[in-house]
This record gives sequence, structure tokens and C-alpha cells, in this order.
Amino acid sequence: TVQDGVDAAAFTAALPPPLAGPAAAEVEQRWRHVLGKAPARIARVDHSKAAARTAATSVVHTYCRSGSRRTARIGVPNAMRGDVWFALTGGRALALKDPDLYPRAHRTALHLDPDASLAQRAAAVEGAVPTFGNCLSEPRMCLTDVGVTRLHCVLRAFAQEHHAIQFAPWVPLVAAALMHWMDERSAFYSLCALVRAPALLVESRLASWALLHAFAAIARTHADRPYRTLCSQLGQPLTPPVDNAHPLAGFFLPWVASLPFPTLTRFLDVLFAEGQKVTFRLGLVILQRYQGFVDEHQIQTTPMDGDFVMLTRPSADGSDAILPTDVARELTAGEDFIRSLFGIKLKRIELQRALLASAAAAREALGATGSNLGVGEGGYVHVFTLPASVSAAGAQGIMSQAAWRHLWAALPAATQNRDVELVFSTATHGTFLLTLYQRVADRSPAVVLVRTTSGHAFGAFVPTPWKVHEKGTPLAYFGTGEALVFAVAPAFKLYPWVGGKAHPDGRHAAVPAACILAEETRFAIGRGPAGHAIELDRALDKGCSYSTTSFANEPLAGPENIFTVARVEVWAFR
Repeated sequence: TVQDGVDAAAFTAALPPPLAGPAAAEVEQRWRHVLGKAPARIARVDHSKAAARTAATSVVHTYCRSGSRRTARIGVPNAMRGDVWFALTGGRALALKDPDLYPRAHRTALHLDPDASLAQRAAAVEGAVPTFGNCLSEPRMCLTDVGVTRLHCVLRAFAQEHHAIQFAPWVPLVAAALMHWMDERSAFYSLCALVRAPALLVESRLASWALLHAFAAIARTHADRPYRTLCSQLGQPLTPPVDNAHPLAGFFLPWVASLPFPTLTRFLDVLFAEGQKVTFRLGLVILQRYQGFVDEHQIQTTPMDGDFVMLTRPSADGSDAILPTDVARELTAGEDFIRSLFGIKLKRIELQRALLASAAAAREALGATGSNLGVGEGGYVHVFTLPASVSAAGAQGIMSQAAWRHLWAALPAATQNRDVELVFSTATHGTFLLTLYQRVADRSPAVVLVRTTSGHAFGAFVPTPWKVHEKGTPLAYFGTGEALVFAVAPAFKLYPWVGGKAHPDGRHAAVPAACILAEETRFAIGRGPAGHAIELDRALDKGCSYSTTSFANEPLAGPENIFTVARVEVWAFR
């Protein structure tokens, strides 16, 4: 059955080759066995606690994958693919566990029920569709305009349900593929399950960077010559530098997105059945095919925006053919494609070691440069709504609603859809610094706001858990490059960490990211030769503010530097 919103003629023409021969009936029977067992397995799991919910998803993933790996390599009947994917991704388990999840997320994101008219939903979702850090054009495949609208609704509801997933460049591609084989409700549940344990889709810029770094290590072992050729063409070193822009960022997703629809479908068959290891296999296959093109054609490089380079070759008509599309066209959905995927001897322990090493390198690369760990620069058009708690406090709080909105736009994307609450206020909890520390213990990130008796107002964003200095231990600053300070009155002005800014030579400023100090006698943020950007004393009565090298800020309390505190507030995210 062709799904609503799919071009029937185009979809029928693009279907993977059907299973044939004596094995077809056996394969179909195996999938019916998997589909018949999964619901019974799920029904016996207690979902009353969060741990049980995670365990339930893992049970279904483990059961389906262990029973279907070899079957997925043989094939999936086209008539059963929607049901098979729904089970393999864990979407069916999630739907049974929380049947109201999609309607709830849809209402929150679009202020409409999923059964509202298509015209109403199209108007509500217009201009509010996240890209998840994906700079590629929208994946339509065989979707009609109706199908694209439904896809937008799924993506918007998905972003609402998973606030931290602001940089998951595979999500639009996988969601569009799912919409060809199942309805939007099932596609939503499948997407949500794919980012839960055991996750198949990376959900942050940190995880995406680590994945690319691990692939670089695997490629140097299993496809050294093609990898060296690619690095030479891209003008990148063989060992990726520890920087916030990974040199392979423009390689992986564009090439996979160029796969013909039947090939992409077969790739997802085995990916859902076997896990992330298949992604590395596909990358190695693409590298090997790329080397064949390089040996046969003269490859040209065209600089693009940022650090990206487009690889092209002269075509017969004199125009430039984009190389990813040419290479992808050779990967047809047949036995040869599956054979090439699994002809590479990639050991699981080897992959695990590469991922562990890359995770550490990713934290160093993105944490040291102060890059937003949730989203790439300019890669995600984020739509956010101020929490009701902030909106209600705007009239009588230190910051107006307009000032909160300015600050909210500068916060890491992973925090922008989270709610906040006022956890400390000198008007309610007294003027004692240790009380503030007790109120914010295990609460992060947080926003600290200060109003002075002279009318100045300013604040700071503390991105990490608070580390209160203990007596007898060496003095230690904490924090990351996501920290920032800002002036509220007389005018709003942001001062992000300067370590995220590059010098003309391309290197980042050598400014320590750890610039927050929490002692029993003072709280301070921002380091400079004269003092801190904000410093408060033990009694939360006096403070000072100076220009700092951490934020290149002006004194936030005016030219007198020293100020008397009128009010202090701390808002913590939850």
C-alpha cells in the first residue's frame, strides 16, 4: 500500500528489486516470526519507571536485531518493509508504551492536533522546520507536497520531544525515507526510538564530530589509499586536527544522501537490523568507489562557503558533474551492494576502540574551542518559545521579557527548549553566598542575574555543574567555552567567550575556557589582569566588575567598577 503523500508512480518505479526464488517465502516467514514475537515480548515489560522504559527499548532492539541480521542481508519484502522497520527501530515498542506521545508533542509544537486539516498544519509549520544541522536540500525522494508537509510536522514534533537533538544531520534523510513506508505517527515513533538506547542516530555536534573522527581512524586501516586521495583532494591532513570543524564534515552525509532510493532503502534495512557498524562499512565502500573515479577521471575542487570543498569532474556535455552523485549512482540495490558492505572485515572491538578514542578527542576539540556542542554555526534555524516561568517573571524580575529573549537566542541550542525555574533570590532566600551554592547544587546550566543600587543590571550563563572550592585544595576555575556574561541595563549586550573567535591565521585565541570560580568567600566569572567580569562577596552585598580577557567585556557595573548589590537571582534549567 502506497502511503498518503507519496507519488505512487515514482515510488513503484523506485522500489528495491523484489525477493525471488525459493528463498523468498522463507525470508517472508522469518520476518513474520520477528513481527509476531516482538509485541508479546514488549507486553511483559513493566514500564512504570524511567529505567524500565530504557530497558524495554533495549529488549526490543536486541531481540529484533539478533533474530534478523542475516535475514536483513537477504532482503525485506517490499510489502512488509514498513512493519519490519517499525519493529527494528523500536518504534512499535515506544508506541505501545506511550500511545499519546505523538499527539502530545504535535500539540505542543504546532498548537494543533495531528488530525487537524492539512492546510492548518502547513500554515503552522511554515518557517518552523528545524534542519538539525543539515546543510543539504530537503530530501523529497518520492514525496508529494502533501508528504513534505507531513514530514515537516513529524520533524517539528520530534524536535519538540527531544530538545537536545539540535544537531542530528541524518534525521531529515531518515525521516523522509520512513515516510515512504509508514504513516507519520509510526515515522515519529521510529525516529524517537532511533535516538534512544541503543541509539543509531547521533544527536549532538559532539557525537557527530566523534563519529567522523572514528571513521577517519577506521579508513586509514581499511581504505588507506582512497582516504589519502580524499584528504589530498580536500586539502586536509591525514590525521584530522583537533578543531571545531571536522575535515570530513562535508564528505559523509552528502554522499549517502546521493544514493539512489532503492540503495538507500537496502542500507536502512541492514542499518536498523545490525546497528551503527553498517554506517562505517558504507563509508568505506563509498571511499573505494571514489578511488575508482579518481583513477578514471580528472577530479576538480571548487571551494564552497566556509571550509567545504566540492569535488567535480568534467562531463561529456562540458559541464561539471558533482562527484558524490556519480559515485552513488554506481551503488545499485542488489546482491553486489550487500556483498560489498559485508566484504569488509571490520571487527566490533576495533570500532569500539575508535569510538572511545574519538569521543575523548571530540570533547577536547569542541570543549577547548568553546564551540556550541549542540549545533554547528549557522547549521540550524532554531525556533524557541520562552518558558512561562520566564515570561511571568519579566515584569518584576531583574530582566525584562525582551532581555530574556535576547539572552535565550545566544544560549546553546540544547538548552533553549528546556524550562527554567528561579532557585535562588536574595529577596526570598537571604543574602548568604553558601545558601546560593546549596540551592544550585546539582543544577546546571544556570543563569546568574545581578541588579545594583545604581541601576545597572547584568548577569552570566554558567554552563556546567557548580564546583565549590574546598578549603585545603588548590584553587581551581571551572566551566567551558559556552559560558558568557551580558549587560542588561542600561542596554542589553552579550559578551561570549573570546576563545571561540579565530585569529587571522586561523587559530583560536589561547584563552582558558575555565573561568568560573566558586569559593566560600566569593563567586566570580571571567578572568582578567584587573579582576573578574563579575565578582560577588560572601554576604552578596558588595561586588566588582572589570574588563576581562575571557570575554573582552566592558565593566558591567559602569566605570566605578565597585558596586553595591540590590538583588541577586539564579535561574536553573531543568
